[in-house]
Amino acid sequence: MARPETALEDTHGPRVPRSSVELLAKTMAEHRAARRRRAAVRGSVELVVVVVALWGANAGLVGHPVRAALAADTATAGVLLHARFQWFVDPTTLVLDLQAADPAAPERAFRGLLVAAAAMRHEGRPFGRVVLARAGTPVYVLSGEDFLLLGGAFGSTRNPLDVLRSIAPLLRGTAGSSAYGLLGASLAERLGERDVNVTARRWLGGMAR
Repeated sequence: MARPETALEDTHGPRVPRSSVELLAKTMAEHRAARRRRAAVRGSVELVVVVVALWGANAGLVGHPVRAALAADTATAGVLLHARFQWFVDPTTLVLDLQAADPAAPERAFRGLLVAAAAMRHEGRPFGRVVLARAGTPVYVLSGEDFLLLGGAFGSTRNPLDVLRSIAPLLRGTAGSSAYGLLGASLAERLGERDVNVTARRWLGGMAR
């Protein structure tokens, strides 16, 4: 006996209205967009936190101690010297950025260097190298060892003039070396300068060697 014909089975499940599909796609797109917005906000907040932390570390560890020491030294009146880590992130390199000094007495800028060196020695903060910059432009480089030795000599002498005169022979240039590089950069040879006023004027004038 022949079997009666039956309707073909629907193997695709129930039909979903087109409007529901479009609504679902729209909802998913909005969800993805919201997630991207939250990620962008979170990234911005994290960046702000990092910037604030770096600024705080630079200000607290080197900026404020040097500024306070200069303010307490009347002989460096008119010398504006900003202290920070190189690129704000390299604690092995101290940058002393000269912003202002008396052109008639350029050697005061070097006294500011000695005051900063004594302050960092007092803080017990060593460096691999110290960059003497002028408004952001590197001019001279000192080894960290020479920098702390100058600070110790300045803090223990009654006549700082001899210490002031000892700065020039210790200076190194920035050209032809990686002295202004990041983390472990080499130092150039000493320039062999002798005249305090000449070297101080070069620093004040931003004339790199």
